[in-house]
Amino acid sequence: MGAIFKAQGEYDTAMQWYQRALHGQQDSLGPSHPETLTTVHNIGCALTSQRRYDDALVWYQRALEGEEKTLGADHENTLSTLGDMASIYRQRGQHDLALELYNRALTGLQRCLGETHPRTLAIMHNIGFVYSIRDRFDVALKWYERALPGQERSLGATHPHTLATLDEIASLLCLLEKYEEAAENWERLLVIQEDNMGPKHPETLRTLHNLGYVRKEQGDDERAVNLFERALAGRDEVLGRQHTGTHNTAGELVAVLERAGDTMEI
Repeated sequence: MGAIFKAQGEYDTAMQWYQRALHGQQDSLGPSHPETLTTVHNIGCALTSQRRYDDALVWYQRALEGEEKTLGADHENTLSTLGDMASIYRQRGQHDLALELYNRALTGLQRCLGETHPRTLAIMHNIGFVYSIRDRFDVALKWYERALPGQERSLGATHPHTLATLDEIASLLCLLEKYEEAAENWERLLVIQEDNMGPKHPETLRTLHNLGYVRKEQGDDERAVNLFERALAGRDEVLGRQHTGTHNTAGELVAVLERAGDTMEI
């Protein structure tokens, strides 16, 4: 019941059911029983969903201590708690703590689930994300490139997690001014998005815009204009003329046209 209410966003009601379950589990199973600890973890998750990070960490720490004693340091539940705590530290900008816990979780997941398990790959992706927001683009790129082949094998080339990693790789290559490599990855992503999401999906249109930006940076005005025009037409229709994304694409298109000596009324 708690999980259902949490999924519906009714967190106060979910907490009531979790707490009710917890009291019964502690009485009948004991505070260190795996089912009790799962409820403790779930309370942490519900608090995280409400961005009550300090409270969530208290419950996660309680779960972690019990899981390490009862289940062991390399048990899936223990490692899941470590990953959830790391994500809170990442949200709070405590990147060193986040990396420490992510790396602990990664080592354990590699041992118990393997290098290409989706949960292992998710931690790799998260480590890459932390390095990315710290502007360590070269290190972040290595983590994403390590995760991508495993995601393609385990999840498939069209899975949202795989596509997110491919997009991050292209973005980092662009930031590192490796424009042709960035374009190759975004072109690959675009084909998948057009086939699976459709040519007017917001993510497809975002990739079109990104490709246009890369071609603009390369000085390839003809291809840049074509890509920006396609992205602008789609964003104007799907997002609306006043949307920030639409304005961004229009601005980039005008900049390229002006550089090429043309003008255009938007």
